[in-house]
Amino acid sequence: MKSLKPILLASALALGAAMTAAVPTSAAPVSSITANAVSEQTRTVSQLPVELVAHRNYNRHRHGHRHRTRRPTHRHFYRGYWYAYPWWLHAVPRYYNRCDYWARQCSRRWGRGADYRGCMRHHGCRP
Repeated sequence: MKSLKPILLASALALGAAMTAAVPTSAAPVSSITANAVSEQTRTVSQLPVELVAHRNYNRHRHGHRHRTRRPTHRHFYRGYWYAYPWWLHAVPRYYNRCDYWARQCSRRWGRGADYRGCMRHHGCRP
């Protein structure tokens, strides 16, 4: 059995050498069929479905002040301006409507009783 392994190994190497010798080493010319297939591939790449994301624009009230020059508190650079924090990397926060804001404020100030309902009515919202 020990003498069979070297023979199998030698025959496998010889077979591999014979196979590589049969393959030409020069480059083959590109046919017109291959060139058309490549151009078809490049055409279809631009037509792939693209996932749309929310375009985030700067809003001073949401994102704070921005500056053209770097300052000690504004260390993050994005689209030509320096910002205090990287607001463009975070998920877009959910902003509530006016009555949701006053519901939180009235609940914090007055609890959930009659005063809460009066506070909501005062701000033009239904409790």
